[in-house]
Amino acid sequence: MGGEWPERVLSDLISVKHGWAFKGSFFDEAADKGPIVVAIGNFNYSGGFRFGSTKIKRYTSDYPADYELIPGEILLAMTCQTAGGEILGIPGKVPDDGNKYLHNQRLGKVIVESEGVDDGYLYWLFLSKGFNHHLYCTATGTKILHTAPERILSYRFFLPSLPEQKAIAHILGTLDDKIELNRQMNATLEAMAQALFKSWFVDFDPVIDKALAAGNPIPEPLHKRAEARKALGERRKALPTDIAQHFPDRFILNEEMGWVPEGWEYVLLNSICRVINGRAYKNTEFKDAGTPIIRIQNLSRTGKTVYSDLELNHDKHVDKEDFIYAWSATFGPYIWRGEKSIFHYHIWKMDVNEDIVSRYFLYLDLGRKTEAMKNTGTGSIFTHLTKKIMESQRVLIGTEPVNNELGLRLKNLFFKITSLEKETSTLTQLRDTLLPKLLSGQLRIPDAEKLIKETQP
Repeated sequence: MGGEWPERVLSDLISVKHGWAFKGSFFDEAADKGPIVVAIGNFNYSGGFRFGSTKIKRYTSDYPADYELIPGEILLAMTCQTAGGEILGIPGKVPDDGNKYLHNQRLGKVIVESEGVDDGYLYWLFLSKGFNHHLYCTATGTKILHTAPERILSYRFFLPSLPEQKAIAHILGTLDDKIELNRQMNATLEAMAQALFKSWFVDFDPVIDKALAAGNPIPEPLHKRAEARKALGERRKALPTDIAQHFPDRFILNEEMGWVPEGWEYVLLNSICRVINGRAYKNTEFKDAGTPIIRIQNLSRTGKTVYSDLELNHDKHVDKEDFIYAWSATFGPYIWRGEKSIFHYHIWKMDVNEDIVSRYFLYLDLGRKTEAMKNTGTGSIFTHLTKKIMESQRVLIGTEPVNNELGLRLKNLFFKITSLEKETSTLTQLRDTLLPKLLSGQLRIPDAEKLIKETQP
């Protein structure tokens, strides 16, 4: 067990360096070039970074060269805005993606000082509950908790041999790599769905193709857009004949909304979808068991799940693959992939009439409209959408064959996403189960490898 390993203190193995106070006046979130200043918000709360889904701040002035980061270096979060200190000590490895990253204040850079410790093993040690608890117990501050290098370095733990360290890091890292690969694959599948929707219902590519073939006029705005995409070298694969036949070959002018394919029409959202309010739960109604309640923070997977024992009708329940929309704080559409739940007041359940359009079609359509809707929202401190704003959205729908064909294609893509999400959930649970057992010596390498084989599909 872990007691067979020698007890060590981090100060014997590593040092921790403070970051530099980069000046906010030189941050540029719009730039697409230049060094990136790593911030607390770029950390994934389960470890690692999430630069692809968080704000990127590039620096436009001079800075000390000592604060340029090298790919593979480990940074630790040294501040946390939640009372429980959940992200104190959370590690992230600097990616090797061609970008230059800068070491910001409130982040500690880990410098390995001993040959007897593996940096890959340290990464997982920093993700352990024991390490986080140590930092929480020694933190300063009330609303915002802070740790410091000396508190990090005072952590004591049992250290396995270097070969065992490397084996533990390999096992957990392999699981983590698969989780990240699934995430990337899902991002690609979502991008494919977005591109398909845009091609058919925004750029009208199939209609333009048929109009050109028939010698019919193309409205100037659409013609310019098509030529611009062509100039950028965008290439599209022609639709099969049996699908292309469902698209018209000319456009008509809608006086309110502009040019649309012939036979297509704009309808009010409330004619194709019921917008169902969530329930305003009191804190006293939260339970430790029962039916899970989806709250805003659960949509970004950062909040604690709370439960209810209330008996509610079907409209107040959300099943897997249901379409929901957050109308406050974390704005936007979501396909729910968790267990059967009920939902909080700041979320709508979107009950789509799928005899007309697919829920995935409306998910993509409203995703494109979200920023514009936010600009019409209410509220002085936090912007809120109203049900009236949502129900009054105009949605362009095609003919039944087009809607059905797109719905089928989108369903196939989103079902693949859900399947990968399910696999990722299994892998994440396995990784999180193995982590404390491997670090404590409760589970040894051969047993962990056997468990992984048994869990694989």
